[in-house]
Amino acid sequence: MTGLREAVQIGDPEAFGRAVHTLRGMLRGVRATAAEQLAASLQSLDPQQQKEQARATCELLEQAVSSFRARLVSLAGQRSPMDRTRSRWRPANAARAVTYPEPNPLQDRMGHKNHLRM
Repeated sequence: MTGLREAVQIGDPEAFGRAVHTLRGMLRGVRATAAEQLAASLQSLDPQQQKEQARATCELLEQAVSSFRARLVSLAGQRSPMDRTRSRWRPANAARAVTYPEPNPLQDRMGHKNHLRM
């Protein structure tokens, strides 16, 4: 966000384009759709000729990112129903532990003999 703000402030279209493109990709990756749509609208703006509109959209984008971040933090603090279920769940044969044989260095994973001489 800092790079985007600086690019708008100085009116550098190349830095602005890179910052918006990077930010939009990150927002799309975490599925922050509202913020991603604001970043998409920023991509069509020229920071030299539409400086005020770009600045206003940047402020809205910062608010959307802040809101998304707060939502993630609140979700991270909650335990999901699956976590509670897993902590109480015990398989019927819990007393019997499953053991696997140690790998044989003379065989590969499929059990084929290794033809290397030692």
